[in-house]
Amino acid sequence: MTRSILLEALLFLVPFALYLSFLHLHEAGRRARAEGHPTPWLKLFAAGLILALAGLVGVGLSDRHHDIKDLYDPNREVPTRSLPSPATP
Repeated sequence: MTRSILLEALLFLVPFALYLSFLHLHEAGRRARAEGHPTPWLKLFAAGLILALAGLVGVGLSDRHHDIKDLYDPNREVPTRSLPSPATP
């Protein structure tokens, strides 16, 4: 129970933390450009890569309780019916 509450709180707070870090980095970049420093492309690429990997790890960890056997059963029969084709003029 506590784990699920903490996970929900974390998922709620992550966008705010990302936005605040964006504001901080944006202001730091503005000051650096005013002083004549170039855009830190390597830092931007590294931050994007870290966020992408963290997202993949997060999705992988959150779906551990599902088993592939629960999702797909090739022997399951589903009742179907034929639909009439639309009349062609």
